Amino acid sequence: MTSWRTLRKQVYARDRGVCQVCHMRVGRLWDAGHLVDRIAGGTDDLDNLVLMCLHCNRTVKPIHHTLREAYEWIDQQHQPVSSEWRPFLEGLLRVEA
Repeated sequence: MTSWRTLRKQVYARDRGVCQVCHMRVGRLWDAGHLVDRIAGGTDDLDNLVLMCLHCNRTVKPIHHTLREAYEWIDQQHQPVSSEWRPFLEGLLRVEA
């Protein structure tokens, strides 16, 4: 099992230090936000985590119950998901459709 510290570093590197909701560079304080929250059955797997600034993760993001719902919400923010996530999202939407 990968440690939380290692997961956070992987999320930060993959998302290049940019909040995936507001597309602002994060400072020293940031969250590895769960797309499907743990209280809704989400996991700490890397594919369920995105880099988010504290504001977006703690005050803007609603609780999601599926990855599809989470990505639809991100798309509605008029802030596109990073290019690394686009193939994953497209594959996910094909599988869940």
